[in-house]
Amino acid sequence: MTTTRLSPPSPRQNLWLKSLDNLVTLLTLLNFGLVLFDFSYIRFRDIYVRYLPQLTQRYDLLKGIQPHDDTTQYLATVDELKRTVAQQGLDSPQAVQLLTQLGDRSTTMIAEDPFRIANKSGNLEKLKNRMRQHMKNKSAKGSFKAFWSPQHLNGQNWNQEVAYFDRNFRPLMAANYYRHIDETGDFVDRFWIVDIWFVGLFALDLFLRVLWIRRRHRTGWINALLWRWYDLLLLLPFWRIVRIIPVTVRLHESGWIDLERIQHQVNRNLAENIAGEVTELVLIQTFSVVQGTVKQGTLRQLLKTSPSIVDTNQIDELAVIGRRLVEVFSQTVLPQLQPDLEALINHFVRQAIAQTPLYKTLPSLPGLDGLRNELSKQVGYQVTQALSTALNEGLADEVGQQLFQELGQHFVAHLQTGLSQKHTIDEIESLLVTWIEELKLTLIQHLETESQQQTLAQAESIRWLREGSPVEILPKR
Repeated sequence: MTTTRLSPPSPRQNLWLKSLDNLVTLLTLLNFGLVLFDFSYIRFRDIYVRYLPQLTQRYDLLKGIQPHDDTTQYLATVDELKRTVAQQGLDSPQAVQLLTQLGDRSTTMIAEDPFRIANKSGNLEKLKNRMRQHMKNKSAKGSFKAFWSPQHLNGQNWNQEVAYFDRNFRPLMAANYYRHIDETGDFVDRFWIVDIWFVGLFALDLFLRVLWIRRRHRTGWINALLWRWYDLLLLLPFWRIVRIIPVTVRLHESGWIDLERIQHQVNRNLAENIAGEVTELVLIQTFSVVQGTVKQGTLRQLLKTSPSIVDTNQIDELAVIGRRLVEVFSQTVLPQLQPDLEALINHFVRQAIAQTPLYKTLPSLPGLDGLRNELSKQVGYQVTQALSTALNEGLADEVGQQLFQELGQHFVAHLQTGLSQKHTIDEIESLLVTWIEELKLTLIQHLETESQQQTLAQAESIRWLREGSPVEILPKR
């Protein structure tokens, strides 16, 4: 069975693919810019209305926004009043009627708060505070009534007061709006009408890339799709703000930004913090458990009674370990230590002979020192040889093995009895707790002073040797 190998793309194909990749990257960047604009539109709509009025009128349709009838009619009445005063004067019946309407609309506006739906009740509070301060009246309704009265606006006050209203009140009212609510109870949002075109292009781009990865690397659809996992975020109709991840990755792939150093530094910082904290936590918990066990009298309990251990193989492991240690001692350790033991026993024998009454009464006899030296050497040699022979023969004899076992049991029993004395066990527990605490503090101090950079550098070196390259989260360019 022959397998077809894909030939590498030509330089012209590489240039074309690079240009196409850059185009898709620009589209993702443009789409994310629109997402940010949509995300900020409601919050900063007042600024957009002031500097981009035509764009705001069009974009309000996507958000289900329209001018609020109450504030719109209020401002329309003010404009009609201006025209009436300019044509007929402030004392005309039409002007007086419009002033009365403005006073009534002001009272209704304060009572019903038409700014609430747009979440701009703060604008109403500003209107009320400014009017109170301007008219020097504690009542907001009374201040508006007095402001829209012929007595206040007569004479030279008309032009000045109307200009004051247009400068301080009109922008706050013009920023108010009404937003429609859909059947689900949420505000109308038709941003998907614009976004769906980008999502379709991103889905087509992802499909072509997955198809190419599947053919080139001979892998399944799922693995090829996971290869481009971050592009799936471009297809989400919600949480559009997370598209910053694929946009950033694509900018990195295109070479417009470099994230390798940032990734490397983030990985190192995370590894340092996690490794240090986890290690310190494990050490503290381990030593605390050991200290608590000693303080609770576990050592006393072990000395009083033998712990019950589950037997899984019908073998006394401690007895086997004891025999094995005796074998190693008699066959390996003792022959190596024989010269040292002979010298030690020789010394003891010479000291013992020197303390005998006969040796003290006959110090001047010739050859006495040589006799003492020869005797001590013979005794030392005989003792070590006897000890070695006894151990070897005892281990080969069933009776000897039984005696060795009884000796070990009696040794452990007498040791337990001696250690179980109150003053002894109290001192041992106190010393153990203190020593464990000192060991814990020493290790923690060593962890705090040790440079994690060296550990991470060693880990990276091992990874390079094992895999030929470090683990990468970001894709290759």
